[in-house]
Order: sequence, then C-alpha cells, then structure tokens
Amino acid sequence: MPKNDAYPEPGEGVLAAAAAALDEAGTGVSSPTGAAPGEGTVQVIVRVPAATRDRWKEAAEKSGVSMSEFVRASTDDRAAPILDCPHRSRRVYPWAQFCNDCGARLTP
Repeated sequence: MPKNDAYPEPGEGVLAAAAAALDEAGTGVSSPTGAAPGEGTVQVIVRVPAATRDRWKEAAEKSGVSMSEFVRASTDDRAAPILDCPHRSRRVYPWAQFCNDCGARLTP
C-alpha cells in the first residue's frame, strides 16, 4: 500500500494532523510560549487546589494574558534572582564564602 503523505503516520495524533494541514495551507504554526523558533518546549504539570487555580486564572485575565503565560512569567520572575544572582552580599568565613541573597557557596 503506498504511503499517503497528506496524513500523519498512525500515532502522531490530532495536533500533528492540524499542523500538517496548516503547513499545506501556508499558514504555519507558531508557538505562543516565547520559545525561539526551532527550540523545543516541554509540558509541566502542576497540581494545585481548585481555589488556587481560580485565583491564578483571575489574575491572568486581569493581566490580559493566558494563564499559561502568567504562570511562566511568574515562575521565571521567581527563578531569576536565584539562578542569575550577582552575589553582591556575602558572608565570609575562613573556609568559604556564601551569598546572602541566594545561599550559594561561592568558594570550594
């Protein structure tokens, strides 16, 4: 049986079929995640109480962004001071130095 390139292989799913149809139409598929073109994305699943989810959703709506974008931005804002810390404030001991802001050990 000849292969029909107009349809995705079995198991590729509805999203792959939709992407193929959009590519054929010349519209393309863009990623709303802020990822650079060609950069892969992964899904993160977080379990929270319904009240927390509703609160986040309301905050996202008031901010004018999707809940996914709201959570991504909030998480990035929280991670930046930890991962990108300039280590300006230090505790110095004879055996090591530690950053007061992020807690990182600065000397071996």
